[in-house]
Amino acid sequence: MGKTYFIHRKHIHDLDGSIFEALRLKLEDWSKSGKAVEVTKTTDRHFIKQFENNRDYIKYYC
Repeated sequence: MGKTYFIHRKHIHDLDGSIFEALRLKLEDWSKSGKAVEVTKTTDRHFIKQFENNRDYIKYYC
């Protein structure tokens, strides 16, 4: 069973983004295999819309 923690907002910066490093690596691998789509500045806006309006996809900022 997982654990739940509440971190005070003022201490989030102490994590230095470490909680997202594993996610970043996994998303890079997944984008190469087609399981995820990486959005860049050159990605067509109409292409992005199909994912933004689809509840089957989740947008991650990391």
